[in-house]
Amino acid sequence: MAGRPRVYASAAEKTAAYRRREASRLVSVHRLSQEELESELRRLQLAVMSAREAGDALAQRLDPITALDLLRDLTAYFEERSQGGGKKSTGAD
Repeated sequence: MAGRPRVYASAAEKTAAYRRREASRLVSVHRLSQEELESELRRLQLAVMSAREAGDALAQRLDPITALDLLRDLTAYFEERSQGGGKKSTGAD
């Protein structure tokens, strides 16, 4: 009785096939993550725009025109707060 036929001729061929499969899997995972990130950034932009219209003090300090601007403004806001000794503020002061 013959054994199972080999799928790969060598260990190197088997490793190369594994690496190709992993690379294609990671690309699809990264693409999904990118799409989710873009979706959540758009959601954040819309929420900030709505909060600005409602008069929210923090939202008034933010620039939601582009996601990058919004992230930069949020980062600067929280950096300022952390350097200000933990003073609680909504940005209205």
